[in-house]
Amino acid sequence: MNDPKLNQLLQQWRGVEPRGDFDDCVHRRIRQAAPTPIRSGWLDWLRQPALATAAALVIGLAAGTIGGIRSTPQPNNELQFMAPTTLAGAYLTLRVK
Repeated sequence: MNDPKLNQLLQQWRGVEPRGDFDDCVHRRIRQAAPTPIRSGWLDWLRQPALATAAALVIGLAAGTIGGIRSTPQPNNELQFMAPTTLAGAYLTLRVK
């Protein structure tokens, strides 16, 4: 950076001095521009990592349990001998009528 013209301009440049109440004005503007608090709703608790993790675990366990129960084959009917096509079943239907 051996530009004599630039060096001359930089030597002539004077820094700008801020006003005396600059800090006070900045802090006042920060306070005025502070965001309004977010209204509390039922989803706000999900923003907390521990509660969100617990909720995800509960939902996952419930979905896994329901899926496991539904995917389990149904056991054979233990009372198949009572079907209407069997002797005992036919006898039972005669007796009930």
